[in-house]
Amino acid sequence: MFLTFVIYMLATLSLDDFLHEYILNTLDTVKDSNAIKVTIMELTYILVNPVRFLILAIGCLGCLLFTQKVKRYRWAPMIAFLWFMLFCSQHTYLNFCNHYFIPAMLFFIFFDIMIISILKGFLDKRRNRVCLYSVVLLSVISENLIMYKNGTVLNPSFFIYNNGYRKQYYDIAYLMSQVKNPTYINWAHTVDMGYGIPVNSLPGTKYNTEQGGCTPEMRKEQTKGVMKGKADFITVAIDNAFSKHKHTLEMLGYKPYYTFSAPIQGGQLMLFSKHHLRMPPKDFHVSNMDVLLKRKITFAAPCTTPPRNS
Repeated sequence: MFLTFVIYMLATLSLDDFLHEYILNTLDTVKDSNAIKVTIMELTYILVNPVRFLILAIGCLGCLLFTQKVKRYRWAPMIAFLWFMLFCSQHTYLNFCNHYFIPAMLFFIFFDIMIISILKGFLDKRRNRVCLYSVVLLSVISENLIMYKNGTVLNPSFFIYNNGYRKQYYDIAYLMSQVKNPTYINWAHTVDMGYGIPVNSLPGTKYNTEQGGCTPEMRKEQTKGVMKGKADFITVAIDNAFSKHKHTLEMLGYKPYYTFSAPIQGGQLMLFSKHHLRMPPKDFHVSNMDVLLKRKITFAAPCTTPPRNS
C-alpha cells in the first residue's frame, strides 16, 4: 500500500512536499512535554480496550503457535508483531483511533495458518472445508465491523453507519458534484472528514485543512489561501468567530449553502461556495450497498451557471 502512495506522489511531483510537510516539518514543530506519560497510558490501554486486546491476543497466539513449526527465525513474527503494536499505539488517543491498529492485523495470517494446520485432518472432507472457510470469512468480517464501529474517526463514510452524519456527508458531495474538479478548504479548525472525496475534490490551498499540531505560520498560510478567493468551497465553524468569517467570505463573493454537524469536535459547520448550486432533492439517498460495493454514485449534473462575481 505504501508503494502505491509513493508512485502516486512521484507521478504528481508531490513527494518532496510530502516528506517536508508530513515528516520533517512535523518533527521540527510538534512537541509533547508529556510524551513518556502519554506513551505509557496508550500502551496500557491496549489491555483495557476490547478491540485492541483482541488484536493483541490473536496476534500473539498466532505468532506463538508459529514458533512451534519453524526452527530458524522462529521469533521474528512475534517481534515484528509487537513492534507493529507499539508503533500503532502512538498518539491513538485512547479510545479515539482504533483503526490505527489495522496494520497489526496483517499478522492474523499466522493465526489462520496454524488453525488450518491443526485442523488439517478435519479438512479432508469437502463439507468440513466449506464449513471452516465460512467461519473464517464471517470472523474476518466481524473483526472489521468491530474495528470500524468502535472508536473510528471516519464514521460517516462507512457503510455500517446509516445516520444523520452520513446523510450530510453525501448531501455535501451532491453540492460539490455540480462543479467540475471542485477545490475545497476546511477553514473550520476541525478534523476534516473527507467531504470532497466522493467527487474527487482537490485542495483549495496548500494547507486546505488544519493539521493536528499546526503552527501559527500554517494557519496564516491557510488564511492567505482563503483570501485569494479561488477555492470553490470553504467550510467554517459556527462559533464566536463565525460572523467575522461569514462577512469575509461574503465580501469575497461566497454564499452560505449548507449547515451540518462536526462528528468529532461537535458543533455546527457551514459550507460556502461561489457557485449557484441546487440543493439535494428530498429523495436523494445513498444506500448501504452503494457504499459497500463502491458503486458509482450519480450526483447532480454540473452547474452551467457561472460563479458569483467576486
